Amino acid sequence: MESGGSLRAMVIAPFGYRPRKGSKLLYRQPAYLICTAPDLALEQFIQYYLWRWDVEMYQSYCLHCFRFYHVPVRDLGRVNSAA
Repeated sequence: MESGGSLRAMVIAPFGYRPRKGSKLLYRQPAYLICTAPDLALEQFIQYYLWRWDVEMYQSYCLHCFRFYHVPVRDLGRVNSAA
């Protein structure tokens, strides 16, 4: 990223929910998002974030299903030296 570049921050307020009918209204934590392209339309910014979140959730699912408990290393030299 260039130094002096603009950033845009967005806070997504949490939805209120009730665990049981008639109970107190509860809230989760808000989401804080930062965008390095301040000229990007808000709808497109949120869509990119949701697509990224889908990728992260799919990766987590695959790691769990295939029992990869450690992320594979990208440098084969490190694998060979550890063996």
